[in-house]
Formats: sequence, structure tokens, C-alpha cells
Amino acid sequence: MDFPLVGRFFYRNNGETDKLKFTFIPHLDFIDSGRFSFPQNESNISPLSKKVPKLTSIKISLGAISSQCEYDREIVASILKDVMVLFIKHSRAGKEVILDLKIGILHAYPNGELQFENYDTEQA
Repeated sequence: MDFPLVGRFFYRNNGETDKLKFTFIPHLDFIDSGRFSFPQNESNISPLSKKVPKLTSIKISLGAISSQCEYDREIVASILKDVMVLFIKHSRAGKEVILDLKIGILHAYPNGELQFENYDTEQA
């Protein structure tokens, strides 16, 4: 699924039906804005990597979000932008920032690393 302003998330099935696992492919502008370093692993793939899945992702539109929360599209866009601006601002200031995306967390470490982390099995 495409998450506006951040990147794409792909569901991966490792043969374990009881565990939901996702892989994050950040948008280049998001990495650049936050001056993030982005170490790769099975949950995090660079947008420039040849490992990026060729699958069609599900797009999460601002219109779909606004209809679910019953706010105007412009208000949703403004709120989402404000959240991401604060995420980047605090991470650039060297603070640890954790954003719960309900499929896992987007974690900016004080050293500038950005990682998507799937929930632990016990938390899922």
C-alpha cells in the first residue's frame, strides 16, 4: 500500500499464516527531507534497490482516508503533512521518533537511521 508522503508497504508471506509481515520502501523525498540513513534488511528496502517488488501496491488515497474519518480531504492532507513534518523535524534534531502505523512502527533513531519495524509476534 502507498502511504502518501512516506513510501510503500508490501505484505510478504513467509509461509507463517499467523504473522503479518510488511516490507517498507520509503519515498526518496522522505529520506532526503529527513536526511535519514536507511540500512536495508528484510523489512526495509531502498527504493533504488533491484529487490523492490514489481507487485501492484494498494494506494491509500487522501480521499479514502477522509471518507473513513468523515473530514474534508484538505483537512486530512493538512493533518498528515503536519504529522510527517513533525516526525522529520524531531528526528533531524536527534530525537528518537516512533510512529505507530497499525501494521508496525516507523522508527527514526537519534543517529539518523530510519527503519520500519514489524510488530513482534506477541504484539500482533
